[in-house]
Amino acid sequence: MNGNKSVGKFDQFVENIKIKHGTLIFVIGAILFPISILANFFQLWDSASFAAIIKILYEAVTAITVGFPTIAVSIVAIFAGLFWFKERALRKALESSSWNTSKEALSESLQEISEEIKRTIRISHSGAQNSELVKNLETVGSFYSKFQYLLVTSKNSLICVCGVNREWTYKLVFSVFVSRTRGNRIFILCTAEEKEQKRFRLLASLGCVLKVVDEACFSDKFRGVIVNPSDHSDCHAILIHKDAQPIYGNYYFGPFDAHAINLFFRSVEELIGMNESKDEAAEDFIPCLEGETEKSVLERMLNVSFYRNGVFEFREVLVSDTIPVSSFIEQFKYNQVRELFETFKRQGVSLFNPQTIKLRNGLSSTILPPVLEEKKGLLYVAEGHTRLYYQRFTNPEIPVRVLVVKNIEEKFSREPSTWDQVEIKIDKEPYGENAGPYARNIEGQFRDEILDRL
Repeated sequence: MNGNKSVGKFDQFVENIKIKHGTLIFVIGAILFPISILANFFQLWDSASFAAIIKILYEAVTAITVGFPTIAVSIVAIFAGLFWFKERALRKALESSSWNTSKEALSESLQEISEEIKRTIRISHSGAQNSELVKNLETVGSFYSKFQYLLVTSKNSLICVCGVNREWTYKLVFSVFVSRTRGNRIFILCTAEEKEQKRFRLLASLGCVLKVVDEACFSDKFRGVIVNPSDHSDCHAILIHKDAQPIYGNYYFGPFDAHAINLFFRSVEELIGMNESKDEAAEDFIPCLEGETEKSVLERMLNVSFYRNGVFEFREVLVSDTIPVSSFIEQFKYNQVRELFETFKRQGVSLFNPQTIKLRNGLSSTILPPVLEEKKGLLYVAEGHTRLYYQRFTNPEIPVRVLVVKNIEEKFSREPSTWDQVEIKIDKEPYGENAGPYARNIEGQFRDEILDRL
């Protein structure tokens, strides 16, 4: 049937009756038709013989009086027949003229969908385009934010980190600590050279399992982060593109992306070798927080290159009395500090008091309080911008305990500003407070001192 031809008047009339009164006709027929069948059944039931049945039928037919029930049943029967003939004609027309075409079109459509799925996965690996099912991570800062979120929100999950730039290790140390306390198993694929670096030794001391692979493995396999790949309803993956252009990577999550995530995991599962014997029992160790004495912190501060001639004291100050040296806060650091505050609160630890993370080999990594430098009676923030910024928005009227350093003449990498000028940014500016020759890098030097003993 050609849809461009005009519909006949009779067809239109039948269609209108069907639309307007179809339900009413169906209900009337559904009531009267069974009654009519039952009446005839009981009438025939009392007959003595076939001849008697025929006689009864003849008498019944000749005795029929035209009334409302008879008219209603007749109308229902007529319309039912018309509808049946019309539907049958339509089916035949479709079968004869368009079924083969429709079948071919459906086959082609399914083939296109299949090829699109393959192309989506292939494109994701090459980084040439983006799937509509995944979320773009435009920059490295957005990657850090998503990675940090997955570390601290996952629980009793498998987390695989494959071929990710080593810079993340120090940036997300506290989030890795939180992740391990939540029972997550963290496997990190790295090269033999990376495994010997201080950053990766710190991760191993937190209970992460380092798996050494050849650098060539990362060129044709998955690069990024995989979380909970066996749970289709709560699986995640961050795919890092090789050239980071035009975007840094993609974020996959949930049941719609479960197939792609499973493929990613299968590409690195053998390299992880989770079923191998544990010659490094790192993942069995769960780190914890312990208090650090202020005296110990003061003694070790003399080893920081900028502070060898410094004079130190612990003091309680309001955030409003301090001057920031950075004009921005990185988004992932802000989120990580929020987790730090919550962790201190859960464990009943006084905020900003010196703490240490106990490592699996008996050593520890210190979490310093904010460090301020006093110059001409003014307090400049040398380390701890994010924590003080967070405190300013949550409890600005509550003093915090900080470490103040005096007798320091060196200038900062940036000109001091005000807290009102500080912004949260997804990516770090080229020259932050820890960039350039005047970078204090206090916590980094504290970590290096400990890691040199590993």
